[in-house]
Amino acid sequence: MQKITDKFADHLNLCKELKGELKMLVDLHDIGEITIPKKIIIKKDKLNNDEWELIKKHPEKGAAIVNSTDSYSHLSKYIKHHHEWWDGSGYPEGLKGKKIPFLSRIMLIIDAYDVMRSGRPYQKALTKNEALREIENNSARQFDPELTEEFIKIMENEELL
Repeated sequence: MQKITDKFADHLNLCKELKGELKMLVDLHDIGEITIPKKIIIKKDKLNNDEWELIKKHPEKGAAIVNSTDSYSHLSKYIKHHHEWWDGSGYPEGLKGKKIPFLSRIMLIIDAYDVMRSGRPYQKALTKNEALREIENNSARQFDPELTEEFIKIMENEELL
């Protein structure tokens, strides 16, 4: 994920400070998952409603964890909102569009691409082109359309990612 983050941050011309924050965010965005039982995280079958509700709490729990530290508290809002969707149907607060913090919008794309490329116990990995098409198909629904366009531009030219 860090290679993708570096490429995307450079392409977006993020300043050194934002690039550093994004790199830390990539490492810490799912820290709240430590509060979820492992059997749910690795479950191969579809999650039931109670399990899904637990999963949906990980951004807020992660934000609380990093907020309790001096070194990482500035990342808490980005962690809290990294599952908000452009159309407002994400979680935990249902933020919409540019109300979603900028780094959270970037993180959502990077995380989704990584999940699609690496797969999950319940879903096989996609090829690079399949993952990029999926991201493109969810532009303006799940993902910021401007960031989606830029992400696809750089990733189509990257052979190893």
